[in-house]
Amino acid sequence: MSILLQQALKFHQAGDFDNAQSLYEQFLQKYPNDVNGLQLLGSLHAAKENFPLAISLMERSLEQKNDQPQVMLNLAIACKRDGQIEKAEHIYRRVLSIQPKNIQAYQYLLRLLTEAKLFDKALKLCEEAVSATGQNHYFDSKKADLLTTMQRYDESIQIFQSLLVSQPNTPEYIHGIALALRQKGEPLQALGLYEKVQAQGVSTFQLFHNMGNALSDLGRLDAAISYYEKSIELNPGYIHSHINLNELLWETGQKQRFLASYLQAIPLEPRNMPLKFAYCQSLLRTSNYDICLALLEEVEPELRVSSEFWDLSARAEKGLGNIDRCLAHYQTAIEQNDSDRDVLLNFAQALIEARQVNRAQKLLEEVVGKDTNDQFAWSLLGICWRLNSDPREHLLNDYENLVGEFEIDIPPGFNSVDEFCQQLNQYLTELHTGTNQPLEQTLTGGTQTRGNLFDNLNPLVQALEIELRKCIAKFIEISASFEYVDSCKSSQEFEFSGSWSVQLQDKGFHTSHIHPMGWLSSAFYVSLPSITEDCETKQGWFCLGKPNIKTSPELGAVRKIQPSIGKLVLFRSYMWHSTTAFESAQNRTTVAFDVIKNN
Repeated sequence: MSILLQQALKFHQAGDFDNAQSLYEQFLQKYPNDVNGLQLLGSLHAAKENFPLAISLMERSLEQKNDQPQVMLNLAIACKRDGQIEKAEHIYRRVLSIQPKNIQAYQYLLRLLTEAKLFDKALKLCEEAVSATGQNHYFDSKKADLLTTMQRYDESIQIFQSLLVSQPNTPEYIHGIALALRQKGEPLQALGLYEKVQAQGVSTFQLFHNMGNALSDLGRLDAAISYYEKSIELNPGYIHSHINLNELLWETGQKQRFLASYLQAIPLEPRNMPLKFAYCQSLLRTSNYDICLALLEEVEPELRVSSEFWDLSARAEKGLGNIDRCLAHYQTAIEQNDSDRDVLLNFAQALIEARQVNRAQKLLEEVVGKDTNDQFAWSLLGICWRLNSDPREHLLNDYENLVGEFEIDIPPGFNSVDEFCQQLNQYLTELHTGTNQPLEQTLTGGTQTRGNLFDNLNPLVQALEIELRKCIAKFIEISASFEYVDSCKSSQEFEFSGSWSVQLQDKGFHTSHIHPMGWLSSAFYVSLPSITEDCETKQGWFCLGKPNIKTSPELGAVRKIQPSIGKLVLFRSYMWHSTTAFESAQNRTTVAFDVIKNN
């Protein structure tokens, strides 16, 4: 290696990218096809997140010498970070064709497939890796992690338990079982295993984060906050701990500490864009549009390369009333990535608010054409059709036949539904440990339980689930012939994708929203203030049809339903729904859930 190249590499390794780049470029002016010069300058541009240039330089190096496995691995990483997933996968497999036992290539490819949610491919790769490398413990544990991600919890636990037979008390495997148990809905058992791992002297940010999750599920919010803070102390850039911590600080009314973790961490990792973006998301949710925009304007031009950056900028401008700037930012975002579903739907929403309904409708029809299960896209398309007096809107949002009201049967062991609901309300109230509404949810003036309610083994909750299932089956049967969306055609096989309880206090209400992760959604009334009986004021009533988007003309509710204790309301998840506020010292307690088809 020449002296000039050695000096450039020293600057590179010291983090002095400007001097390193200057020397690399001087070297390549003399030796434009030098294999090392090309790949080193490519790796430098990858570190600067200029991935297109990095890819070009590394490919030129490989053109000169094609058997450079390490350069190929670096190229695949750059392609992955540039969003070229298929190309990255192809390069990793080329490395494995040259070096079939390259463990690093298997690890990188496994991570790529997992992050791309290509889980079946990833499972197969784990088996191939065990066969090729003999590293069965490592890749079997990765297979178990995958099965947890795929919600195949029992299979995951079985693999970890078999690994513990040959390697007893291995913290990684105990931690894996705990993670599967917590996601299976058994946070108490999971916490016990996490504490066992901690007792072995393990103190990683992953362990502390997952202990925070289990404690949060159990309603021990102050303890959960403490563990999220420990996680961030060890890894200031771990955004999931920041997100969960600040959600709990908000819910427990600790406004002075809210978002402080981001302000402490961002100076430590100034180029960590996901961290800044997570902070911006929280700022937008709390209507701090000017602070969000100021932070984004400080981002260096070479880092403004993601559609997420422009999406956040657009949402901040929209919040400040600058709709033209908002639309311009969305146009830039789509130029960066025209397949980002979230950006496309946010753009469509902005177009509706800008009275460009036809343009929004065209975009949304393209989205649902690619994914007919996209509930949010259907909800927005329904607005366009309604504004354009399109008859399809009445078929999509059939508020008579695709909405059902049911009274549950009296659960065994009770004399009446009122008696059952009274006891259920007492138990649910114990689960409402927060003091404020969740940051991520749509309620105002109330609290919401954490985790999946129906994973709770309390007999009252289990009895409720049994009765609700009967109503759901009836609703599916009677509404099937009215279904407009082909992919939503009714299926008798279903499962719950989420369940929770909401308790609203005086002047509490739900803003209008939809449920993007469901097929059917719901509201079951456990306890109600007496004011809901007033048919004149309709306080605390359930409303359908009024969107949470500015439209011209303004669109109001199409149907209002009076709640009553023991009543279950079921509807399609893409339908806009809300509640009216009520004035009463009595709380309004509901159970809600989303249903998906079990295919």
